[in-house]
Amino acid sequence: MKSTPTPSFVPRALSDRAALCLFIAGGPIMVCYEFLLVLPDYQETSQNKKMMYIFIAAVVTVNIYGNLYQMIKAHVSRTEFTTKQLFDIPNKKYCSICQQNAPPRSHHCKICDICILKRDHHCWFTGCCVGHTNHRYYVVMVTYCWMTAVYGNLINLEFTIRTLGFTMWTIPSLFAPHVAWVTRYYSGYQFVVATMTSLGLFLLIMFTWLLLIQVLQIRHGQTKHERAKCITNYDLGVTENIEQVFGAKWFLVWLCPWIISRLPSDGLVFRNSNAKSL
Repeated sequence: MKSTPTPSFVPRALSDRAALCLFIAGGPIMVCYEFLLVLPDYQETSQNKKMMYIFIAAVVTVNIYGNLYQMIKAHVSRTEFTTKQLFDIPNKKYCSICQQNAPPRSHHCKICDICILKRDHHCWFTGCCVGHTNHRYYVVMVTYCWMTAVYGNLINLEFTIRTLGFTMWTIPSLFAPHVAWVTRYYSGYQFVVATMTSLGLFLLIMFTWLLLIQVLQIRHGQTKHERAKCITNYDLGVTENIEQVFGAKWFLVWLCPWIISRLPSDGLVFRNSNAKSL
């Protein structure tokens, strides 16, 4: 039997380590861009508005990186339970890799090398799996990232147009700002603005896609695997589906990642749509 792993803040895979470093460093880079380049360009911005921007940035930063920390810290594998607990659960299955019984809705992750309770997917940017106990943190983190991308792109729109102009070549140049710089279509300063604008649009599309997937899955009480297989056994209705992911205090978890919100399931047994325990 495999030994019980403890949550590590250093991902196992090299690609995960690179993605996590990029994610951690990306936030400060975007904040510096906004406060050192974009905000000073708005000369008419009052001191009160600037303080509001700082406050919003602080709240968003705490929630993004706080949920990231909580997500990695959480135990999501079946190793939290004894062999007897795993043996007594109904509809259990056997994992030949772990050489241990596994609960329903759990799946083995080849990267984490362990069975994950109610596994949704492996997240590259955190280097860990999204499962029963940390699903809440992932969704809240992605939601704040999405809101930041929307807000940032709207705030930067006027600044970007004023800096790059708006011609028939502006939008195509955003797909390859380095080409515009090499051909001297953009100055070094414009290249930086075009690059950050392209990155901002890419992040908006990516986080919109990630958030949409989670909304659809939570709406129907599904994980990624269950959605792909059209499994709807655990659809308990919108309200209970939300509680299955965010806990009893689902309306408060958006405020702070350290708010305790107990989940209705222990990760071994889940109610199905017929109100039976599986």
